[in-house]
Amino acid sequence: MDLNTVLLAVQGAATIAICGTFWVYFRQLRVMEGQLKMMQHTSQFQELMEVIKILSESEMREARKVLMRNKGKAVALWTEEEITKAKKVCVYFEIIEILLKNRVIPEGVIEVHWGESIATCRAASEELVTLIRQTQNPDAFRQFDELCKRLKKRVSPPSFLNPD
Repeated sequence: MDLNTVLLAVQGAATIAICGTFWVYFRQLRVMEGQLKMMQHTSQFQELMEVIKILSESEMREARKVLMRNKGKAVALWTEEEITKAKKVCVYFEIIEILLKNRVIPEGVIEVHWGESIATCRAASEELVTLIRQTQNPDAFRQFDELCKRLKKRVSPPSFLNPD
C-alpha cells in the first residue's frame, strides 16, 4: 500500500469516528431535552399545587367570601378588616396572572376551576380598585384586570382535561 492509500484510510476512519461522536452527542442532547421538559412540567405542577393550596386555604376562602359579600356596598361602609381582606384577594390574583403570563404555572386550570370566583371578586372589588387607582397608584391591580381578560378568552377547558 502506498502512503496516499494509508492516509485516505486514516482520514476515512477519522471521519466515521467524528460522525459517530456527533451522532452520540445528538442523541444525548435529545435525551437531555426530554429530561428538561419533564423537569419544567414537574416544576409547573409543583407551583400549580402551591397556588391551589393557597386558593383552598380557609383564610383565602374567607377573604374571597368577605369581598363577594361586599359587592355593591359602598367602600366607605367597609371595615378596615374587609378592605384588608379585599386587597389580599386582589394582590393574590395579581400574582396568579404574573405566574400565568410567565408560564410558571400551566394555563387553564386556574381559569376553569376558579374563573367564576375570580370574575366575581373583580366585580366586587371594582369600587375599591378605582379608589386605590385614584388616590394611591394608577396602575394598581392591572394584572388582576389582565387575568379577567384571560378568563373571557377561555371558552373551553384546557386540552389536558379533555383527552378526546
